[in-house]
Amino acid sequence: MKNPFLSPTLMKYPPLIMLFASVFLAASGVAQQSMISVRPMALQAGEMPEIHLMGENGRQPVTFSAAQPGEPILARTATPLPLYESRTDPEGNREWVVSQRVRIPAGAREILLLGWPSGDGARYIAIADDFSQARFNDWLLINASSRSVAFAAGEEARPVVVRPGNSDTHRFNLRENEGVAVRAYTPVNDEPTVFYSTYWPVRQDRRSVILFADDGERILVRRIADRLAKSR
Repeated sequence: MKNPFLSPTLMKYPPLIMLFASVFLAASGVAQQSMISVRPMALQAGEMPEIHLMGENGRQPVTFSAAQPGEPILARTATPLPLYESRTDPEGNREWVVSQRVRIPAGAREILLLGWPSGDGARYIAIADDFSQARFNDWLLINASSRSVAFAAGEEARPVVVRPGNSDTHRFNLRENEGVAVRAYTPVNDEPTVFYSTYWPVRQDRRSVILFADDGERILVRRIADRLAKSR
């Protein structure tokens, strides 16, 4: 399958600009816990700015990869979460500045920090993801497309609807170390229509992170086999 993250259309990410807007507004001004676990992931291959988070013992570098979420970083949190960059002032002195602030979903203890290139910099969004407690069948569905998507894993599974710009973690009834038929639907002329169908492996030490994204008139699907915390 063509990599959706190399698509010029997807690089604009219009639905991600408003991703979880209602959650972010609810979180605004609400005090969060003192530390939060952050896993970074790039939404497409490409160069990302060098950013840092403030940890218990100072700033920690954040590395983004489009292949797999990064290792968890324990960061001091605030609402919104500050991202730091090193810059040089006109006198040639190096200084740390807050380049952006990312709103944290209300009540989140762990987040997936999504980043993608935008102009001369990057954009970021935080998604609540209780990764440390996740099992192999707790799949994270992220809908960055402009249409609602219904997704099911298993012949008898009831499809889970994820609206544009939203995400959902759903526990499917799966067997470890076997395979499962998956299918995704979107409305066509007000009727649910299958636009993606295949067979994916199910491993006991990994779960699936699934991203739906626009590519012209199509919705492309990307699956990431996310290694579980207990297997690291």
